[in-house]
Amino acid sequence: MRIPPLKAIAAALFTCCAATAGAAPITFDGLAGSDMANQDFQYTGAFSGFNGGGVATVQDYTFTAADTMYFIGPGYTGHYQDAGNPYNGTDYLMGTAFTLRSASSAPFSLNGLDLGVWSDFSSASLTLTGTYAGGGTFSSTLDLSSMNSLTFDDGDFTHFAPSQFSNLASLQFSSNAMFTLDNLDVGPSAVPEPATLALMGLGLAGIAAARRRRK
Repeated sequence: MRIPPLKAIAAALFTCCAATAGAAPITFDGLAGSDMANQDFQYTGAFSGFNGGGVATVQDYTFTAADTMYFIGPGYTGHYQDAGNPYNGTDYLMGTAFTLRSASSAPFSLNGLDLGVWSDFSSASLTLTGTYAGGGTFSSTLDLSSMNSLTFDDGDFTHFAPSQFSNLASLQFSSNAMFTLDNLDVGPSAVPEPATLALMGLGLAGIAAARRRRK
């Protein structure tokens, strides 16, 4: 009987045992005008949020703002698209700087996000800085220049799928303009539990012993 290479077996075991639970993207729907704790502004069905910092928990993730952070609804932007306010028919988040963390402090990954710019900025950018659960950071800057440009349709957001943002303890968003965020696709990092790692190690040790006996 031919015994498969150890590397192939290890890869198969890791794939089977790794935690791969996903979650629906954070859409912010229902938050515009909602009665959240410690908000500074609330206008039913249109917008709500914090002016000068605040904390909001959405779908098991916390958003800690260093400055302004609003939840904007189509009831507001539908009336002011001529001012360059992005519109996509749903609620979204607007801000300049905030930090994202898992409410349970579990490591997480960023898989994708939709971004826009509030008003018509000729040069706007957003810097994402991830702090890894094991230490160290990684940054990436996304160009948001002239994204919505006073449009009157629902094409004011662009989807981004940056890499290298996995196994995060936190993710910082920082922009030189008021940026808008929707459909934030984050989820648990695929990391085997200690018991799973122990079982995988025992399995590999047994396979290695079998190979030695056969030789």
